[in-house]
Amino acid sequence: MPDYDYIRKELLKNGVSKKLLWTEYMEDCRQAGEDPLMYSQFCYYIQQDENKRRATMHIKRKPGEQVEVDWAGDTAKLVDPYTGEIEEAYIFVGVMTYSQYAYVEAFADEKQQSWIDAHVHMYEYFGGVTKILVPDNCKTAVIHNKGWKDQRINAIYHELAEHYGTAIIPARVRKPKDKPNAEGNVGNISTWIVAALRNEQFFTIAELNAEIRKKLDEFNHRPFQKKRVADTNSSTTKNCHC
Repeated sequence: MPDYDYIRKELLKNGVSKKLLWTEYMEDCRQAGEDPLMYSQFCYYIQQDENKRRATMHIKRKPGEQVEVDWAGDTAKLVDPYTGEIEEAYIFVGVMTYSQYAYVEAFADEKQQSWIDAHVHMYEYFGGVTKILVPDNCKTAVIHNKGWKDQRINAIYHELAEHYGTAIIPARVRKPKDKPNAEGNVGNISTWIVAALRNEQFFTIAELNAEIRKKLDEFNHRPFQKKRVADTNSSTTKNCHC
């Protein structure tokens, strides 16, 4: 088989191609009395080795360090008690990155005040404030996002972060790996809460949120499958100004 370390170093040099290295490799094989790989096989194995070396950097988070926030794609339903019309309720989801401990609340809209209220209530529920907030790119959080060096946070959202002493690091556009837990838990939340309440009628946001809280407590008290320690209470920064 080819010497991958040698090939990787040689390919960094000017004028060196895989074709040239394959020719040299064949000569070495012949001198050693071994059968060389065909050129296509030679390139295939080099590519396989390169793929193994390409790794996505995994940032280990500490308990209570970061929370990912988003609006769920699925909405809940409210019934107008006077007209019988169906109205939508929008679901806010906050998820601790380390333990996936979640907070969920329904709102009548996805406007700025609802977004801010959701964060205040989330911190009250967690009993503390994380060091980092990772929001999606909704207008209530981010007004401009063209990469790490060109981001503009919504002014009111920025004031909230300063008030709580936390940093806002928005997920990059079209980079779901920046916010994997909120993205993944949205589906779980939809199953555990929204879908579980689909056959019940609610006339007010308060009624809906009362049932959501029951389901949320059940969701958060499931046994951990990968981590032994929840990161709420003892690990979040105890500086809630609620």
